[in-house]
Amino acid sequence: MKTQVFEKLAFTLCFVLAVSCDDKVTVKDSCGDAFVDPGEQCDGPELAGASCASLGYYETAGTLSCSPNCEFDATACGHRCGDGSVEADEGEQCDGTNVNGATCQSLGYGSGALTCDAACQWVTEACDTLCGNGYHETGEGCDDHNLDANDGCDADCAVESGWTCDEQTSPSECSPVCGDDLVLGQEICDGTDLRDQTCSDFGYHGGALACTISCDWDFTDCEAVGRCGDGIAQTAYETCDGTDLAGGTCEQEGFFLGGTLACDTACEAVTTGCTQFVQISTGSGHTCALRSDGAVWCWGRNSAGQLGDGTLIDRATPAPVTGLPPARRIGTGSFHSCALLNDGTVRCWGDNTFGRLGDGSGLNSPLPVAVADLTDVIELSVGGSHTCVVRSDGTAWCWGRNSFGQLGINDSTMPVTTPEQVDTLANVAGIACGSSHTCAWLTGGTAACWGSNFNGQVGDGTDLDQFFPVMLPTLTNVAMITAGGSHTCALLLDGSMLCWGTNNSGQFGDGTTVSSDTPVPGPSFNGVVSLDAGSQHTCIALSNGEARCWGINEYGQLGNDQHAGYRETPVVPIGLVQVLTLACGDDHTCAVVHAGAALQCWGFNSHGQLGDGSIIDRDTPVDVVFP
Repeated sequence: MKTQVFEKLAFTLCFVLAVSCDDKVTVKDSCGDAFVDPGEQCDGPELAGASCASLGYYETAGTLSCSPNCEFDATACGHRCGDGSVEADEGEQCDGTNVNGATCQSLGYGSGALTCDAACQWVTEACDTLCGNGYHETGEGCDDHNLDANDGCDADCAVESGWTCDEQTSPSECSPVCGDDLVLGQEICDGTDLRDQTCSDFGYHGGALACTISCDWDFTDCEAVGRCGDGIAQTAYETCDGTDLAGGTCEQEGFFLGGTLACDTACEAVTTGCTQFVQISTGSGHTCALRSDGAVWCWGRNSAGQLGDGTLIDRATPAPVTGLPPARRIGTGSFHSCALLNDGTVRCWGDNTFGRLGDGSGLNSPLPVAVADLTDVIELSVGGSHTCVVRSDGTAWCWGRNSFGQLGINDSTMPVTTPEQVDTLANVAGIACGSSHTCAWLTGGTAACWGSNFNGQVGDGTDLDQFFPVMLPTLTNVAMITAGGSHTCALLLDGSMLCWGTNNSGQFGDGTTVSSDTPVPGPSFNGVVSLDAGSQHTCIALSNGEARCWGINEYGQLGNDQHAGYRETPVVPIGLVQVLTLACGDDHTCAVVHAGAALQCWGFNSHGQLGDGSIIDRDTPVDVVFP
C-alpha cells in the first residue's frame, strides 16, 4: 500500500515538472519583441544592419523601416533595378520587360528581339548582325561604324590587309601594321616605303632618308649633311646659317665701309646692316656722299672750303667732313654744301658769298656751321648760290643769293644771310633749287615755281623773273621736281614727265631741241625712283637698277662713251648697274650703285670731282676710290 502511494506521488511530481519546463524557441508569437528571430527580416526598429542602399535602391536619402509582420518596408527607398521602371540617370537601359522604347533596329541591328538582363542592360544576342552599326558582333572581324574602304575595316566588316583592329572596342579602332613596308592610314612611312620622299624634300642638302620602327621619319643621315636653318653654315650649299657667317664680313660683300653682316632665313647674306651710301649730291665742281651711319664724305674742288675738311685743298678722292653730327640729307651748290642733320637742324660749309651758309656772318667756312634759327626741317635742297628747306609745318624757308627772286620772299633783297619764309606758300611736300630758280610741289600734287625766268624755267608762260611762288595750273599729281641750270622737269605719279625752260641741248629728252615756257611732255618710264637735272642734262634711276640720261654731252656726262654734242633722247650709261639713286652736277654725274656698296661718277673732272684719284674726264662710269 505504502509502495503504491509513493508511486502515485512520483508520477504526479514528474507530470507537474514536465508541464512547467518548455525549452523550445517560439517564432510566431515573438514578432514585435525588437529582436530579429530566425525567419524575420526585421523586428521593430531592429533592421539587422540593412538600409535602402544595401537592398539595391538608388535613393539612399529615404529611410528603410520594418512592417508589423517583421518584413522590410522599402516604400521610402525609391527605385531600383528590377522594379520595372527605367532609371536612365542611374545607368539603366531597361528594366524587366521595359526596354525603354528601344528595338534591335534602333540600336543599329537588322532585326530581332531586344530583351533586358538582371542588371537592367539591353541584351542584343537575339538581334541580327548589321555591318556598319558600330558594334563588333559575332561573325564580324571589325565594325568601325562606316562602310568606307582603306580605313582598316572594309564594307563587309572584315579587317583589311595591312591593318589590325581592336576587338574589344565598339566601334572598332583600327590602325595600320607598322613594319610591313606598306604606308597606310596615318603612317608617314613604313620600312622601305618612303612615299618617294628624300632628304632634300625636307630642306636638307643631301643624305639618305629612312623610316623608324614606329613608322616615323629618321633624319639621322640627312642631318649629317645639314640644311639651311640648322645654325651651321654648310658652305658648299649656303653662304651662312643663323649666326654662323662662315667668316663673312661686310667688306667681303663689297661694303668696304664695314658694318654688321647678317644672315636671312634662306641662308643668304643680308647687307642691310653694312654701312652703305644712301645719297650722292653733285655741285659745280665738287661732290658729296651720305652714308647710312650719317657720315658725309666730299671730294673735288675746295677753293672755298666746300669739302668741309677744314682745308682749301682740292681732293681727287673722298675725305670726311670734319665735325659734322649724323646727317640724313645733303646738298651741294656751286661753291657751298649743306647737310640736314638727324635732329632737324641744318649745317653748311664753304663759300658764304650772298649769305649762302645761312649763319648770318657772311664769312666763308671750311668747316660746318649751324644755319640760324632752323629746327624741325624735313627736306633740303641746295642751288647754285642759294639754299631752301621745308619744315614740318609745311612751310618753306630760303637764304642766300636773291638777285632773281629765287628765295620767293616777294623782292630781290640781297644778301639774305639767314633763313626767310617763302611768301604765300603752304603745305609744301618737297622743294628743288636750280641755278637761279626754285620750285616746290605741294601735298595735293600741285606745284609752284619762282626766281630767274629768262628761259621760261619758271613755267608760267612768260620770261619774267618771279619774286614769289607762281602756281602752275597744268601741273597735277606731281611726285617730284628737279631744277637744273635753266630747265625744270617734274615726275608725275603715273610715271610720265613734264619739262619746261631751255631745251637747246635736248635736256627735255623729248626728241627735240625746242624750248618751252610751259610744261611739255618728256620721256615716260615705269618705276622712276630718282630724277635730277644738271646744268644742261637730265638723268633718272629706275627701280630695276638701270639709269637713263639725256641732254648735253660735251664732257661725257651722259656716260655713253661719247663726249661731244648732245642727245635729245635718253641713252644708257655704259656698265652702270644696280643703281639706287643718282645726281647731276654742272657737267658731271654720279650714282650710288651695287645696293649702296659703291659710288660711280663720269663726265667733267677738272678738279677731281669724279673721285677716281685723277683729273681726267670720263665718258663712262668709274669707281669712286676711297682712301
